[in-house]
Amino acid sequence: MEKVAADLGAWLELDERSPEGASDTSELWKTLREAAAPRLTEAEKEAKEQQCIRMAARRMQELLDPLVTEIRENFPAAEFNVRPRFVETLFKVSMRDNTLEDIRATIISSSGQNPIRLIIGVAVMITTDNLLHYCGSYYLGKTGTMGGTIEEWMSDKATAPCGSIELEAGLTGLAQEITEGFPGWLRKLNDSLSV
Repeated sequence: MEKVAADLGAWLELDERSPEGASDTSELWKTLREAAAPRLTEAEKEAKEQQCIRMAARRMQELLDPLVTEIRENFPAAEFNVRPRFVETLFKVSMRDNTLEDIRATIISSSGQNPIRLIIGVAVMITTDNLLHYCGSYYLGKTGTMGGTIEEWMSDKATAPCGSIELEAGLTGLAQEITEGFPGWLRKLNDSLSV
């Protein structure tokens, strides 16, 4: 009974110490929201841009997956989703003023000190004009200091709003261009290694 009485007493004291209600902070929240509005707007814009880049890059990967699977099955030493400086430079010359980007490349290399490389690159960028730009490239040659270009191609630079049917059509078209161009590029690599 003493234990029950002690617990009941503690419970009644706790009830008396509980705050009657929260203080009215509605004016403080309103002032804070107004003061932070520019930063919140900027953070929301950045989050939307990052999501847009991720979605477009993921979609390009899905569209190119059959080609990547073919390369992986036939040339296990190939590198996938890499971002060497050489590939960055290719796209930076083509697409300036980028604020956010996703640049990926697949590389098939011959052996040796300064190998001949077949590089397929894809870039998705949001630039200072707040538009999503995308582009693909192919390079065949040596990328070292004693390099030399054998052949190269860059797709037309395209722009589309995020999440639009226009973007889906554009990315699908770019993936198709790369997939259709690949047999010829592979043939050129074979020819280069045969010389």
